[in-house]
This record gives sequence, C-alpha cells and structure tokens, in this order.
Amino acid sequence: MTLFRRAFVVGAVLVALLGILSAYRDGYFENDFDRMVAPAVMVSTMLPDGSNSIGSGTVIASILKDGKYETYVLTAHHVVVAGKQADGTWLPIAIYSFTYHDRRRVEGHEHGAVVVKESASDDLALLMFTDNAPFQYTARMGNDPDYLDRVYAVGFPFGLYPVITEGIVSGLHVTQGIVTTTSSASTVAGNSGGALYNFSRKLIGVPQAVFGIRIGGMMIPIGLLNFSIPISTVKKFLEDSPVNGGTR
Repeated sequence: MTLFRRAFVVGAVLVALLGILSAYRDGYFENDFDRMVAPAVMVSTMLPDGSNSIGSGTVIASILKDGKYETYVLTAHHVVVAGKQADGTWLPIAIYSFTYHDRRRVEGHEHGAVVVKESASDDLALLMFTDNAPFQYTARMGNDPDYLDRVYAVGFPFGLYPVITEGIVSGLHVTQGIVTTTSSASTVAGNSGGALYNFSRKLIGVPQAVFGIRIGGMMIPIGLLNFSIPISTVKKFLEDSPVNGGTR
C-alpha cells in the first residue's frame, strides 16, 4: 500500500470515528427512554381553595451543595402561579418523580419544592427540591428548531403518566413580543411545563398551550396547533440562575 493510500485510509477511518462519536454525543446510541421520559416529573400546586392543579416539568440539573443534592425542575409559570399568595409567599408545591423498570413506572417519589426563579412574561419557572442522592437523568439543552424538524413532546396529560407524542415544527412566530414554536406533537391539559425534544433527544422547548375551539361550553383542542416556549428563551431565563445557563 502506497503512502498516499495509507494516509487516505487513516483519514477515512478518523472521519468515521468522529461521526460515531458525534452520534454518541447526540444520543443516537443512548436509551431514548432515559433521555426523554426519565427526566419528566409531575408538578402539583396547591390552590387557595385546597384543591391542586397539575402540570409537567423537566429535571435539568442536580447539583451537590452542603452534602445534599439540589435538583432543579423547569416548568411553565402558569402551572404554579395560582399557588402564589398576595404577600408573595407560595402554597405548597409537590414534585412527583418516578422510578422505572423495563420502561414501566413502578414507584413514585414525592418531593416538596420551592420556586427559585419565575418569569410571568416568559411563562417560565424554575423549581428546586433537595435529596440525599442526585437525580439520575437530566435533560440536555439543544438549540431552537427550524421548520419541518421532527420533535417529540413529553408530559403528563391530564395528570396520568408520561406520554410521548411525535410531530414536526410547523411554525416559528413572534406575537406581541413573545416567541413561540408551533408543532404538530399533540399536547393537552397537563402537558404544560413539560418538554419538547428534537431528533437528537435534546430539550428545545417547553409546551405552553394548545389551540382550541369552544363548542357548547367545552374547549376542544386542535391537535395540530401546539405552542411551546423556545429553548433560546429558556436559556436567557436561566442565565442568572443556580444552574448557570442550562445543562450540557
């Protein structure tokens, strides 16, 4: 084999290895369930009348501090704001995480949470709970999507169990200064505050609302019009937070 051919083969092998490493880094060879479902949590906020509202959240960091792990959960502001009282204090907020076996929910864990940061204008809130152990799986941050990108929405519809729906990005809009991502990945009540992932299983948005029409006193959701807060807004929101601008 000539020196030129050897150099060519070595170069080709290196390019192939770099491609494999890039794919591994982006999650193609990792467990999709762990990347998208395991970081999902249910958020329950006590209301002034004693009832509870249910939404979704995503674990984005678990940091050791003073011998305890502070685990941070990203959610939508409207999921928790009804629990904020006139004097600025909060009614109890509970976060429910789950242990899975063979991709089935087998055990629930309740954590009392506090609001670390909130933004009504961005419709985002950062919650935190402490534990003796780190949260095993945290979501990875991606970048804003483009038209026709494949996406996956993860959350707890109607407060049941984590559900993954698939769709594409169908719109990128700015309305009254608020940037939103529109997708066909179906969401319903309970999905708010959850996660929107891209094909690489990276977090690219937070489900916020679904378009619906009112018929006979009932709101009927239109499954193809689902709105999410883009990850660029999330990253700005997190810049001066304890998680230092997001996760890896």
